[in-house]
Amino acid sequence: MKDFLYRSEKIREFRAKKGVTQIEFAKKIGVSKGYIAQIETGTRKVNIKFLDKLQAAFNIPEDQISE
Repeated sequence: MKDFLYRSEKIREFRAKKGVTQIEFAKKIGVSKGYIAQIETGTRKVNIKFLDKLQAAFNIPEDQISE
């Protein structure tokens, strides 16, 4: 559970550092704003498919995704 909440926090921090809204972030990744909100609040778990989309949309090295 701790790792799950940590990852949600890291995604929220990443989005904030990029200076984009949840709507902009969601559009770039190809998911809904609600999906992003659920991930950031910890009500939805982050899955591999989402991480792949995040990595592709923002050109994130694979080793940074798994931190």
